[in-house]
Amino acid sequence: MPRSGTVTVSDAAADARGSKPYTVTDAGRRAWREWMLSPVTGGDIETIALARTFFVGLLDERSERRQVVGAIRARVESHLAELDAVARGVDAAEIPAEFADVFAFSARRWITASGRISSPIPGATSSPQASMRKAPAR
Repeated sequence: MPRSGTVTVSDAAADARGSKPYTVTDAGRRAWREWMLSPVTGGDIETIALARTFFVGLLDERSERRQVVGAIRARVESHLAELDAVARGVDAAEIPAEFADVFAFSARRWITASGRISSPIPGATSSPQASMRKAPAR
């Protein structure tokens, strides 16, 4: 970042941890503000939203803070809609008979591990192999 002119690094000797003080330049402040106000893009929405949420209070204008929060919210809602579409597709998918027991076992494990239920499901087997039947020949 020192090469880009967005920060300067002090010529002072490093401290005991080897840290040197950096100072944000006017160009760095402008670049940061442009980034904060730019559209929220990319696949790693969690990291981007977290960083912008952490720094949003440093924007001077209330309208800009609202803009950033609105952009984060819109991107999260868009991402949620994409995930909902994927979930509907998965829910609509037909599970081949030879995998039904494996799916049921995995679903029970996930439900139990996620705390959605606190007691074992009646009739649940200990493993998919315990209840697997040979798949019919085709």
